[in-house]
Amino acid sequence: MIVVDATPTGHEALMYHIVQTLRENPEFNDKFSRVMGELCYYSWIESTDGMDEDREAFLTSNPKHRARIVELGKELHEVGGLGLMQLMAQVIGPMFKGPSDLRTLDYAWDGIGDWRC
Repeated sequence: MIVVDATPTGHEALMYHIVQTLRENPEFNDKFSRVMGELCYYSWIESTDGMDEDREAFLTSNPKHRARIVELGKELHEVGGLGLMQLMAQVIGPMFKGPSDLRTLDYAWDGIGDWRC
């Protein structure tokens, strides 16, 4: 008998992780959607005058916004750890306004759990 390892890897593993997390924690569905929406909101409001490479959307000088961005990362980590944070970044990265926004989110979340930029 041949045994095939069907354990998902890479992006499939992340998708599997989020589906399992949502199944085990149905109350998190709303939270996941809210966190995704808030992060996209901060990407768009922290705009300069376009989609320039130098904008730092998630490293905002507004202390309330910066604290909230970190808090959102911590919320994700509490529920699903590093994998859920990574999945969120992959899912919403294409929705961000500027091409450098994902990089600045990486810096903003540095030090939350195992997240390292």
